[in-house]
Amino acid sequence: MLAASAEPERKVGLVTSDKVSLAQNLALNVRLRYEEATREAATAIAPRAELTYKPAQTSTLTAAFDRTGFELGMESNGASGTRSRVSYAWQGTNDWLAGTANGSLGQRLARMSVDIPILPKRLSTSFEVQYVDVVGSLVGDRDRDYVIGNLTLLGGTVARDTSVTLGMHNVFDARESGSVNQVLSFIPPDGRSVRIDVKRTL
Repeated sequence: MLAASAEPERKVGLVTSDKVSLAQNLALNVRLRYEEATREAATAIAPRAELTYKPAQTSTLTAAFDRTGFELGMESNGASGTRSRVSYAWQGTNDWLAGTANGSLGQRLARMSVDIPILPKRLSTSFEVQYVDVVGSLVGDRDRDYVIGNLTLLGGTVARDTSVTLGMHNVFDARESGSVNQVLSFIPPDGRSVRIDVKRTL
């Protein structure tokens, strides 16, 4: 007797992007992503537009928009190669996971990061702080907010095609509030942790 096998899932995806110069220091980036999955018979089209403004050589302002929300950001290069970035984003949906309005979710994310070089183009350290605020029926219709810190003690290139990063994630040990497991989690599940990441380009 032959065992029945499910029809394999086939996914088709296409991403196209274009950059248009609107002025000397202003550019518009437009991206369109198309995805089709045969098993779920689902088709998704996700447009995204981003405005980039560079008032000076050392700073960049960005504003990005798509169907679910927006993100505003500012990046600045300081003395001795120091780089800092601040951003604010809002994302909301009425059909995530549940497929109906019962699956509503809203998220605000404010982020600030600073990169400090130790050896130019070879070794650096950085720190990032995130403030996450989530509300919606998928998290029990209660407003939940967290402060998450990520510290990169050392990160750099050890060879032409290999980089190593040593850091600590979730420095403030933020954890989910409440005793019931949530459908969604916006913080690292294991609390504070030390990570070593090795990346090699082939």
